[in-house]
Amino acid sequence: MGAVSSTYRSYFDPETEVRIVMVGNNNAGKTTIMYQLKVGLFVNTIPTTGFILETIHYKNFALSIWEIGIRNNTAFLWRRYAEQAVGVIFVVDSYDVDRIGEANEDLRRTLNELDGLGLPKIPLLVYANKQESRTAMSVADVRDQLDLKSLQDREWHIQGSSATMNDGLWEGLDWLLAQIKEDMKKNAGLPTNSLLIGLDAAGKTTILYSLKFEGCGITTPTIGFNVEVITHNDFNLTIWDVCGQGRMRRLWRHYFQDIIGLMFVVDSNDTSRMSDAKEELWRVLRELSEAGLPEIPLLVYANKQDLATSMTVAEVRDTLDMKSIQGREWHIQGSNALMGDGLIEGLEWYIAQVQDNMKRKVNTAAK
Repeated sequence: MGAVSSTYRSYFDPETEVRIVMVGNNNAGKTTIMYQLKVGLFVNTIPTTGFILETIHYKNFALSIWEIGIRNNTAFLWRRYAEQAVGVIFVVDSYDVDRIGEANEDLRRTLNELDGLGLPKIPLLVYANKQESRTAMSVADVRDQLDLKSLQDREWHIQGSSATMNDGLWEGLDWLLAQIKEDMKKNAGLPTNSLLIGLDAAGKTTILYSLKFEGCGITTPTIGFNVEVITHNDFNLTIWDVCGQGRMRRLWRHYFQDIIGLMFVVDSNDTSRMSDAKEELWRVLRELSEAGLPEIPLLVYANKQDLATSMTVAEVRDTLDMKSIQGREWHIQGSNALMGDGLIEGLEWYIAQVQDNMKRKVNTAAK
């Protein structure tokens, strides 16, 4: 793979997009809860065949909630979505005493799947639904039947609810958002944050997980962001892979706080959008300078070099006008994210630049 080098405030967006998975028994009330949160009205629903995806705007968050029955014939799909989830909602029919054991099995299956994906212990909200029924189990009874107290290393909360009456839904959601915010703050506090951006479909998420797991399968388009800690040569990088779809690019600047470097991914085969990539790259570089970050290094992955019709690394460099970049170390690395080609070479250049910057800051502070 080719490569060319140069010689030389808040994480919480005005509206931060996050993914949440909603699962539970069939007929537990998941879809009714979804539309109460979405439109504030009780909507007569039919059993979900497949899945439902809705975005709920609440308290500066755009919550992309993906609702699916864990036992239906498309349940395997939720794993793809769950890879980017920051919270999980589990809905239980408190009235259906005969199926509480099944609910417990489904909850454990859900948590095991999340653990198997290598996710952090994302918070769990349980809605003990249909509390308006006189014969419904109490919240405490549901908690005990689900053995929630045995959960280790995961924040959880059980909220009594009546989806048809819209009781308890917002209280539960408030708790979940508070936990998500705390998790985001913890990640934001890490001292090695790096921003991974580029146009949609350039291969950012594939690069992230190829670096993380030394190989990556099919990924889904990013909604909001992915965040992973990558360790290479005993150096840890917390990499934020942020959505590159049209209007979301304007939110990239809200991830600048505390970053130590920028990775920009270009689809070398998408010649029709190369001018868009150039425009977005230069806009971000201007915004970084305005934010007081003129010195952080820039790594550009000229991705999809395996395709015969792709532009060469030198052609991508010239089209992006990278030789005009002043006062910032930069490097453009040819890559094939699916095969992992060029990724480590680019990462090693990047880490070396980051370490040099960190040493200079330490030396300056010591004077």
